[in-house]
Amino acid sequence: MAVFNPFDFFLEPYAEACPFPYETALARELRPFLETEPAGPKLADFLASVPRNPTRTIDFLISINQRLQAAIGYVIRLEPGVQTCEETLTLRTGSCRDSAWLLVQILRHLGLAARFVSGYLIQTVPDVKPIDGPAGATTDFTDLHAWTEVYLPDAGWVGLDPTSGLLAGEGHIPLACTPDVGSAAPHIKAGTLRLLAVCVPNRLAAYPDIPTMAESDARLREFDIYTWAMLSVPKATPDLPVQRLHAAIAEAAKQPELQPRYAELGFDLINGSPAEGDAVLAREQAKWAKLIKAAGIKADL
Repeated sequence: MAVFNPFDFFLEPYAEACPFPYETALARELRPFLETEPAGPKLADFLASVPRNPTRTIDFLISINQRLQAAIGYVIRLEPGVQTCEETLTLRTGSCRDSAWLLVQILRHLGLAARFVSGYLIQTVPDVKPIDGPAGATTDFTDLHAWTEVYLPDAGWVGLDPTSGLLAGEGHIPLACTPDVGSAAPHIKAGTLRLLAVCVPNRLAAYPDIPTMAESDARLREFDIYTWAMLSVPKATPDLPVQRLHAAIAEAAKQPELQPRYAELGFDLINGSPAEGDAVLAREQAKWAKLIKAAGIKADL
């Protein structure tokens, strides 16, 4: 994986120090990314504590990003949705999506256009351990992740990851960038976001007219990058409890009240058997292992 220097950009002279106003035409284009939610007491206190004296823009952004990383403890939340800014600041904990949305709102309240980004985070074991600083990943892994992007004149969208306190690098693979924390589906339906193709083997029921990547170009027939969810149990678990658990989950997933939500999110419910789940896992492992080996992906420090 080639190293990407997140600091490799220039800024328009008027944007080299914060705070700065966007030019009128640019501000009009960025309007959806400047909309703010009402600030509650906790967010208002945080905003009041941010110095407003002219500061080099990159230093200003790094300071806020690192401050959030230190203030908000990372937790894995299985509950759907995103915490409000007040909840995250009160609990002082949140998932990556909670911290990302909080940073989006902070930047917007400070006059900077920001958007919510969801995608993958790829981390690989470094070839050489650093002499000082974080040791990095101990195993190669890919996981769903969320972060923030801020628009800087002449540089474009620059990624900030409040979970790590770092700028987004080569391991951050964006899949959807939206003004709101919700899914991209409402924007697609509203016509503000154009869907060109889906990265799944078959067309989605929610978007039957949108081709797959393979249909768009035969050279992309193996370009299947999508999110799937699977429940697993210890390998030694007897078959009977596994079958009962599978049946209970399948029945719950078919509840009528859940179907509109699946459609809204663009989900296709597969509800495969345990054997089919094993096959999917083996296929995904083989696919990504082949890609990592062919591309010579490794951590470069």
